[in-house]
Amino acid sequence: MAETFPLLAAQPIYDNKNRFYAVELLYRSALNLTAETVGDTAATSEVVFNLCAGITTQTEQYDATAFINVSSEFLVSQSFLPIEPDKVVIELVERIKPTRAVVNAVARWYEKGFRFALDDFEFDPAWEPLLKYASYIKVDVSTLTLAQAKAFKQKLSGFKGKWLAERVEDEATKQAYEALGFELFQGYYFAKPTVVYGTRLEPSSLQLAKILSLCFEKEPDLTELSQVISEDPKLSVSLLKIVNSPLYPTASPITRVKDVIMRLGIEKLRRWIALIGSVTASSP
Repeated sequence: MAETFPLLAAQPIYDNKNRFYAVELLYRSALNLTAETVGDTAATSEVVFNLCAGITTQTEQYDATAFINVSSEFLVSQSFLPIEPDKVVIELVERIKPTRAVVNAVARWYEKGFRFALDDFEFDPAWEPLLKYASYIKVDVSTLTLAQAKAFKQKLSGFKGKWLAERVEDEATKQAYEALGFELFQGYYFAKPTVVYGTRLEPSSLQLAKILSLCFEKEPDLTELSQVISEDPKLSVSLLKIVNSPLYPTASPITRVKDVIMRLGIEKLRRWIALIGSVTASSP
């Protein structure tokens, strides 16, 4: 039996009737490294890759909307996550500086159909240009008084998205924020983050470089591309897991590399190969 490792952590998000609504996916490392240590871009890539290619047993929460942190570098890189926009909410955390480049990048992602959550942005006026792209505002209830939260919410009364209270640790807090009009809740009162274990396959870096080169040819030869991917069993297995994950629902399981390419399309395949390459390069 293959050895399993911590791939990520998952913490559910609930609505005001205590129904499961979504899940936030958090970086976890077998070496106990933090997202700040490995870098936000590498952490984002690992979480997405591990979600699709590493988890050995899928449960219903991984078929739900996933809240995922990204770095400012990832946002402005002209790349997009290789998953369907309706499956993910991009969290813009306080470490991201709302520069003009970041705002423009968010606008491009928004045009592609991606949704955003403003997380711990502390109601800084510098973040106001991002409000029109946000579907959620997350408020850390451990850093504000109820009166401060009420004042901030009234100030942003024109916001059309959902308000999410995070770090809720008791029923009284949940009820107090529900009374303020918060619709979503997350915290230890509901569930602690659960570490998800699975297997991790490391494709060949040289093979990935060759495949990426083939992917970006003006008119990629799909037969040659399929053959080269098949020459790396670990990459083949990873791509088969990805295309059979809940992010790409199919009528029947896909078992051939050629069908993987047809299902993903060349654009998403390019993104996946680039993301897998970044994960492989950043592995210790």
